[in-house]
Amino acid sequence: MLLGGGGKRSAGALTTAIEDVNQSKEFTRNGIKLGFCYYDAKGNSLAALKAMTALYMKGVSAFIGPEGTCNYEAALATAWNIPLISYVSRYFGFVYRRAKSQIEGTQPSTSKVSESIIALLQHYQWFQFVIVVGSRPIWQETADALTKLAAKNNFTVRDVAHFDEPYISGGGVRKIVMDTYENTHIYIFLGDHHALTEFVRTLKSMGLTDSGDYVTIGVNDQPDDPAKRIKYFIFEPFEKKESLTMNEIKAFQSVLIMAPRGPSNPNWDSFLERTRQNLGREPFYVPSLPFKKNPVSKDSLL
Repeated sequence: MLLGGGGKRSAGALTTAIEDVNQSKEFTRNGIKLGFCYYDAKGNSLAALKAMTALYMKGVSAFIGPEGTCNYEAALATAWNIPLISYVSRYFGFVYRRAKSQIEGTQPSTSKVSESIIALLQHYQWFQFVIVVGSRPIWQETADALTKLAAKNNFTVRDVAHFDEPYISGGGVRKIVMDTYENTHIYIFLGDHHALTEFVRTLKSMGLTDSGDYVTIGVNDQPDDPAKRIKYFIFEPFEKKESLTMNEIKAFQSVLIMAPRGPSNPNWDSFLERTRQNLGREPFYVPSLPFKKNPVSKDSLL
C-alpha cells in the first residue's frame, strides 16, 4: 500500500470492511475474527515483494495491494497460491490470464472496458473503426485488448493512431483526423479529454459531424460526475464555460462517452464518513481527506 497514492482512498475502507465482516452474524456466531498486517511499500515494487515475503512467512491468507502495476507481486502471490486483490491495477499481464481465480481487482480491467466497447459497436452494427489512443499505459493496454477482441468478433480495425500525453493543444490529433477521416466513420478515442475536445472540434470544423455520418466513442477511466461534464467541451483552465459557442457544443452531438458509474448504495455517505475516520486511526494516521462521491467500483463500466 502507498499512503501517498491510491492507499489514501483505500486504507480506511479496508478497516471499515473488516469491521463490518467481524460484526456479521456468520462470524460472531462461529467466533471468527479477521485481522490485517499493514506495510507501506511506498510505490516500490522491490519493497512490496520483500513485505509480501515477510507476510507470507507469518501465514497471511490474502494480499491487498500494492500500488502500481502489480505484475511481479501477482506472480509471487500466484506461486504461493494466495489470493491478491489490487485496488489500483487493471492489468496483470500473463499472470492474470493464467490464474484469474487467484487475482482480482477493484478497478475495471482493460478487457472489461474492451468488452463494453465491442458490445456497443455490435448493438449499432458498426463493424469497422479507427482507434485513437494516448500514450498512457492504461490506454495502450486497452487499445491492445480492444484490437484482439475486435479480431475475435469479426470487426475490422482500420487503423490505430497514437498521440502523446499529457496532451498539449496542437499535439497531433488534428493530423490524425486529416490522415484517417476518409478511411472510417467510427472512432474509438482512448485518452486525455483535452485531446478529445480538440479531436471533436476538428471533426466539426471540417463539417464531418454535420450529417451525423461520423461518430466518436470516448472512454473515461474515472467515474462520471455530472457536475464536471463541462470538461469535455472546454480546455480548462484556459477556457471558461461562459465562452462556449453553440458551434463548440454541437461538435459533441455525435459523441458517446463511456464511463464507470458511481455507487448506488443509499448508505454510501455513511460508508465514506466511517472510512475517513478509520484512515486517521491506527495504523495509518492519515489526516482527513475529502472523499469523492462516485469512486470506481468493480464491473461498473457502462
